[in-house]
Amino acid sequence: GTLAVVSGIATNPTNITFNVSGGTLNLTWPGDHLGWIAQSNSVNLANTNFWFDIAGSETATNLSITISPSLTNVFYRIRQPN
Repeated sequence: GTLAVVSGIATNPTNITFNVSGGTLNLTWPGDHLGWIAQSNSVNLANTNFWFDIAGSETATNLSITISPSLTNVFYRIRQPN
């Protein structure tokens, strides 16, 4: 027999959209990317050792982040789950 496992998670790259309201940064990505994991990096975009997963982000398609003026370089992205 054959067993086929089909994932409902998109595998194509996508963009994150954003808006700022008051002191909050709101990030959103497409619904077919539910399960992707948001990551943050406040050190250096190019150094892969400084990206970390944002806990619970795989269960949503948006993220609200309180803006901290003391953190001048914070980057966000989403990654496909393993």
